[in-house]
Amino acid sequence: MKAAQIEKYNQTLDVTIQEIDCPQPLANEVLVKVAYAAVNPLDPMNNRGDTKLMQNYALPLTLGNEIAGEITAIGTDVTDFKVGDQVYARLPLAKIGGFAEYVAVATDAIWYTPKDLSLREAAAIPLTGLTAYQGLFEELAAQPNAVYPWWFRRFRSISRPNRKITRLNRDCFRQCSRARSHFEFGR
Repeated sequence: MKAAQIEKYNQTLDVTIQEIDCPQPLANEVLVKVAYAAVNPLDPMNNRGDTKLMQNYALPLTLGNEIAGEITAIGTDVTDFKVGDQVYARLPLAKIGGFAEYVAVATDAIWYTPKDLSLREAAAIPLTGLTAYQGLFEELAAQPNAVYPWWFRRFRSISRPNRKITRLNRDCFRQCSRARSHFEFGR
C-alpha cells in the first residue's frame, strides 16, 4: 500500500510516497481503508520533530492523525464494529499513520461516522471536536444548567441556529468524554 512518510525530520515538508506493507489488525483492532485524512497543525510539527520530547516516533514515519473510512477487516475480539462500517478517528498518539491507504486502529479510538455527514466532513471532526471539548469542559469547566458570563453565552449561541452543527457537537462531546484521558476518540 502507499503511505506518505518522512525519512528524517525536516523544515521543508519533505514527504515521500512509499510502498509499505498493509497493517494487520490485532485482536482489538479494525483495518480501515482510509477515504479521507485531515491535515492539522500536528502534522507539520511531527514533520519538523517538534513533538520528539512528548512522542519520539521511529523513522520512517507515516504522518496523519485524523481519518475517515470504511472497515475492511476486524480483529478476533472486535464485537462492536463490522466490515463495511464507516468510521472516523483521531488516531492514538503512539500509532499515527493516517496518510496511508489503510490503517489498523483499536476500537476504542474510532466511532461510527454520523449519518448526516460525508466521510470527507467526518475526517475533520476528531481534533477540532477534541479541542472544543477541552476548551469548554477542561479549561472553562462548563457544567449543564450553569450560569455563565455574557461571552460564554454568546459563544454557545453561535451553534444554536445550525442543527447540523449542534448534532455534530453533541456527537463529538459524547466521544471525547469517553476518551479524554487518552486524547483520542473512543466509544
